[in-house]
Amino acid sequence: AHGLLASFGILWFFLTLSVESSVIPIRDVIFEHRLYLPSVGAFVAFSAGAFYFLDRAKIKNLSAAAAILALLTALPLGAAAYKRNYVWQDEVRLWEDTVKKSPRDARARNSLGLAYNKRGMTDEAIRELKEVLKLSYGYANAHNNLGLAYLRQGRLAEAIGQLRLAVKFDPGYVDAHNNLGNAYAATGMILKAVEELELVVKLAPHVGEGHGNLGNAYAMLGRTDEAIAEYREALRLRPDLVDTHLNLALAFAAKGMRDEALRELEIVLRLNPGDGEALKLRASLTGR
Repeated sequence: AHGLLASFGILWFFLTLSVESSVIPIRDVIFEHRLYLPSVGAFVAFSAGAFYFLDRAKIKNLSAAAAILALLTALPLGAAAYKRNYVWQDEVRLWEDTVKKSPRDARARNSLGLAYNKRGMTDEAIRELKEVLKLSYGYANAHNNLGLAYLRQGRLAEAIGQLRLAVKFDPGYVDAHNNLGNAYAATGMILKAVEELELVVKLAPHVGEGHGNLGNAYAMLGRTDEAIAEYREALRLRPDLVDTHLNLALAFAAKGMRDEALRELEIVLRLNPGDGEALKLRASLTGR
């Protein structure tokens, strides 16, 4: 009986695993969720083997044997879980561990580069993202992330080069177009910035930040009415965009629309009471 049960468990494990593991290539060869269903068979086979051993050893005190078996099982599993939890507690640590185990995995290295970027570890991010592009040159997301890292270092020409590659390899990549538009604006290439940001708004009309950035580009060109329209649309979609409220106030002030500017400034100061630029603009409009 124990042999039949163990055989069933082994058969169940391989049968359920075969649904995903076959001659058809899959993206993630090792992924813990692929074992959720097959593991039932492994547990059945292990339990059958354990009871077979107890029967053969003629152990009378089954409760004590079960307790010892549970302890022997729980201790190594608990230690492994504790070790993995330490890794999973920190995004950088997690991806560093993944890259250590899979150094040629471009996605893992890209995720590590992004984690470094978020942490402000820009030099490390650039190093890692360059490794990604050695493995997979046409990886648009890696080009975008490398462009962002260069932007943080003020290396605008290199940032633009990487962001251009990102949109070349993925023409519908909204974030890359948005970042490229902002990079153009930072270098004074405002017409190119407008071109990119208009494309962002076309591709993702429901993203408030895109409208806000396009408004900024219009304002740089002195197209104040168009800037105001974009700011208003951005705030309709995302009323919490503090910088956009401030930019709208500046646009209203430039048009001589004092009351409208003050209304926007009140919103800015409600959302961010210590905003120095908003306080300065309000003082200039009110004379106090």
